[in-house]
Amino acid sequence: MAISGTNLNPEGADPAIIAYIAAENEKDPSPLNTLMLTEPDIDAADLEKIEIPVLVTAGSADVILEDHTNLIADRLPNSELVILDGEDHGSYIQDSEIMGNLLIDFLQEHNY
Repeated sequence: MAISGTNLNPEGADPAIIAYIAAENEKDPSPLNTLMLTEPDIDAADLEKIEIPVLVTAGSADVILEDHTNLIADRLPNSELVILDGEDHGSYIQDSEIMGNLLIDFLQEHNY
């Protein structure tokens, strides 16, 4: 499995981004904004039950806090963490070969 820029709860995201979304949602309520302010709601302890290899990626300038990404990787018993220097929440995925290469390497390393 591979996860990118993932959070367990809204507190895992940059507080300035959450404040901005909250302010926008007060002016013009949106189901998507409400979702981002309330979800996900995953207990970090539940990650310990995932036994398959997991590639955990994020950008160094991601909207997901690096400490939060580290928490996720630490709780997954068979994870590999890659923080991509200078990348944001989607720059290493959209119109980029970076994620594809990471996935190929990860899958080959685990004989998939």
